[in-house]
Amino acid sequence: MAPTTIIRDTLEELGLRRAVVDLPGLLVVVAVCFVLLEALARKLGSPGPELPEASLDVLIVVLALVLGLVGYYAGNFWDDVVFDPLYGLSGKWIATKRRPFRVLIAGEDLQKARVAACRRLLPQAPSCEGLYRVAQDALTATPNTALRRAVEGPLVLSKMVRSFLWPLVTTGLLFAIWGGVNLATARAVDGVRLELTAIGLLLLGVFLLIPYLNLRVEHLIRLYRGTANPAASA
Repeated sequence: MAPTTIIRDTLEELGLRRAVVDLPGLLVVVAVCFVLLEALARKLGSPGPELPEASLDVLIVVLALVLGLVGYYAGNFWDDVVFDPLYGLSGKWIATKRRPFRVLIAGEDLQKARVAACRRLLPQAPSCEGLYRVAQDALTATPNTALRRAVEGPLVLSKMVRSFLWPLVTTGLLFAIWGGVNLATARAVDGVRLELTAIGLLLLGVFLLIPYLNLRVEHLIRLYRGTANPAASA
């Protein structure tokens, strides 16, 4: 049995299911933040001759943890502002049969799965308000570990991708402001380079919305199908 499987099973037995879902994605985000900060520190050099290299490494680790935690747990903003208006209960794309922009998942399958789960889990609430929490509780209670892992897989990946959105947006805006300052002070070459970097970072953030949305939709489809018909998922 693989070590990761042993760790995951142990956490589940201890009742730490949230750690099973959150920990892998969070570790990846923190690791990427650490690599970026380390590269930036090596490029810019130590902020002061009195700061030893060991202390700089500790500072980088702390900053990577802070940035990773902020990016990961502040990601609900993107659910509220981007995902829900498109794929929520009254989302713009819940009735679409064709893939929006040819790269995103059509919402029809999600809506069918949501309605089926609502009929079984919340028959007294035809609006399906609160369905996600009820479905998550039903998933937690199921003894079908294969179903739980299949449902949680896309969720872990979507959270991981989502965690990079805030760092990319904020960094892109900072580079844009920095580039504007350089352009205003007649340092055109540096200013243009910074503005292009800012555009690249923001475009990367837009690109990451594609896997974030697709993985989120896939998670919901698996969740609702699995809890609407647990016998078929066994």
